[in-house]
Amino acid sequence: MWRFSGLMVVIGESYREGMSKIIHFIPLPLKVVMKNMSKKKRTHPMTMKNMHKDMRTHPMMMMKQMSSEQMQGTRGEIHQTHLNMEKFQSFNFKKLLKKHIICKMMTSHQCWTVVMNVATRTMMRMKQLEGRGRFARYDSKATVPVFSLGMIFSGRVQFKSALITYGLATRRHLTFPKDEANRIRAQCSWKGCPWFIFASKDNDKFKVKTFNNVHICPERKDNRLVTSPRIADKYEHIIKANPSWKLQNIKETVLLEMGVDVSLSKIKRAKAIVVRRIYESCKGEYAKIFEYQAEILRSNPGSTCAVSLDPDYNFLVFQRFYVCFEACKKGFLSGCRRVIGVDGCFFKGACNGELICALGRDANNQIYPIAWAVVEKETENSWTWFLGLLQKDLQIPIGGKSWVIISDQQKGLLNAVGELFPHIEHRMCTRHIYANWRKKHREDDFQKPFWMCAKASSIPFFNFCGAKLAQLTPAGAKDMMTTNPKHWSRAWFNIGSNCDSVDNNMCESFNNWIVDVRAHPIISMLEGIRTKVYVRIQQNRTKSGKWTTKICPNKEAQQIY
Repeated sequence: MWRFSGLMVVIGESYREGMSKIIHFIPLPLKVVMKNMSKKKRTHPMTMKNMHKDMRTHPMMMMKQMSSEQMQGTRGEIHQTHLNMEKFQSFNFKKLLKKHIICKMMTSHQCWTVVMNVATRTMMRMKQLEGRGRFARYDSKATVPVFSLGMIFSGRVQFKSALITYGLATRRHLTFPKDEANRIRAQCSWKGCPWFIFASKDNDKFKVKTFNNVHICPERKDNRLVTSPRIADKYEHIIKANPSWKLQNIKETVLLEMGVDVSLSKIKRAKAIVVRRIYESCKGEYAKIFEYQAEILRSNPGSTCAVSLDPDYNFLVFQRFYVCFEACKKGFLSGCRRVIGVDGCFFKGACNGELICALGRDANNQIYPIAWAVVEKETENSWTWFLGLLQKDLQIPIGGKSWVIISDQQKGLLNAVGELFPHIEHRMCTRHIYANWRKKHREDDFQKPFWMCAKASSIPFFNFCGAKLAQLTPAGAKDMMTTNPKHWSRAWFNIGSNCDSVDNNMCESFNNWIVDVRAHPIISMLEGIRTKVYVRIQQNRTKSGKWTTKICPNKEAQQIY
């Protein structure tokens, strides 16, 4: 309870109990009020006990209660808040009483009605002083920061971050003539532009002391605030999802969204920052590779899962990972032809390495994944390691007789197949052979005779097609025979494989099928492939249960054709 020039202001006890706020206006007799206001003296203090006693007994004293809902008819609105009494008492209420309090004298048997037109504004000001201070605080969630004189920041870091965000959002380049631990001055770099701001340390906060919010400069396309790290921060999620995002496309996106024409070298550095971050995040998954291996063997009994370490180091360094699930083994051995396609593809993410795979062809002429592995590079050693494990899983006989492998002309793979399977039928992808051959013989008229040779059904017909090609281009016909036709022409394939494929498109299809997971870290990538394979097998199984023909639909369509 306080008393200012004859007016007692009491915060009701019911407010402290969570009820509506009640403000008691307790007027004294008019003569006493005017006397005290003129002499600038205060009446004797009253205790709460005496006050209630006087209210009950004195005919000229009566308490007027007004709730927050009742006060809304005045200028403003009463806000329920606890007051800092020291700050409340520091106000010059005597001056407010003289200017803004309207007193209406009633009869002797009535009470005084005191209406404070300024009461609501005073209470709101008290709330500012108690809750968030007299000055505005910076809104860190704002897309475009708004500054004001006296604005409070949590510290130097938040203030400078707000300035950078403002410069990027408004597309203006700000410079920092003063950038110290206890003060920062920023200004627009455009010559003649008066915009500037200065903030310094105020207790444990940073406070804006000087501010001129006037810009006469245009938006700039050479904003130096758009640095490589900031480009990396803004587009990191896109680069992670699409590591092959071209530099020129990133440059155009930055110009469109940030309004800055940056150089390709800056874009390249920004992308390198994101790639480095991805690489750092991959380290954690490589550390868990043995745990992943143990979980595969536990949850898939009969599966093969091998981890190879780099022997060139004295400590544990990952080198290779191989997996062949038991379900894939059984499915291939029980329902697929003895034809295997092998190929490799690069990772799409920041980590170096390649993914190699072995695929079969099911009864419906669709791809059937068998095994896959992560290796450091496609070399003769890595292919020998992979094919050796595959031979054991698929029970391929020594020498590989009556089996077929389709691959490209990768040198390490050719040597590995020749070493492990000297008697296997090794077909090479005709599409790759034709691509190399076409580099020297580009005429469109040469294409049809070449593919007639590749798909010839007999050796005499192959010779006939070769002769037709020789009439068009003798040099081309000679170059075509550089690679032995037994590796790429159907006329030379062995009987019994029941597969006349002359290309390795099934491996290319598999690589494109898993392209979205090839950008993930190793365990996430392997789990993504496993999920895709299992879902595909189940979907094909469900579809095959609805077939009504005696043979598979794709093979039946080929026969009709």
